[in-house]
Amino acid sequence: MVKNHIKGILSWIIPREKTFFRLLDGQAAKNVEASELLVQLLYDRSSANRKQLAAVVSDIEHHGDKLRREFIHELDKTLITPMDQSDLYTLSASIEGVLDDIEEAAFRAANYEVEQMALLRGQAEILRDCCREVVNAVKGLENDRAKATASAAAIERKEHDGDVLYRKLLVEVLQNPYFDTLEKIKLKEIADLLEDSIDHCDRFADEVENMLIKYA
Repeated sequence: MVKNHIKGILSWIIPREKTFFRLLDGQAAKNVEASELLVQLLYDRSSANRKQLAAVVSDIEHHGDKLRREFIHELDKTLITPMDQSDLYTLSASIEGVLDDIEEAAFRAANYEVEQMALLRGQAEILRDCCREVVNAVKGLENDRAKATASAAAIERKEHDGDVLYRKLLVEVLQNPYFDTLEKIKLKEIADLLEDSIDHCDRFADEVENMLIKYA
């Protein structure tokens, strides 16, 4: 009886590192799934297919929300965590922010009947690559500092490429006399969401680098 009581106390106090990293990895993996489907959506010429893909992305976002809630629940019930609770919370929040923007971008791309969809593909591909690096960084945080460092640096390089592409797209869209005003608005809204999602990845990378220094 006493042993079981002590065991229960220890399970609450001792850091459940595997649980936290498993949930972070799960969140990051959902981002990869969603970003890959978003790229596929932007290449698909069928309106019906695009809407189906957007619906799948929405389902993935719901699964991501569940992982996020589970992560917060684990934080709340764990006295000693492998890293500061605030740091872990911020990492999870950044990953969630990526997926929220992906879902919204997919919905708008599927339902806005955008004619110049090809202009958005480069941004979406950069976002997909960033999401893949986020997965690598999470795995690296657990047991491979060099891997986490390399992935964070890769995200920052890709974010810079995304900024360049975003600005180029804005100029092309807003100054093109052949695009009507509604088409310009649609393109800018989706491009803004893709840019925001990439920025969430970049914030995640900054947080990873700060944590690597903090826990060196």
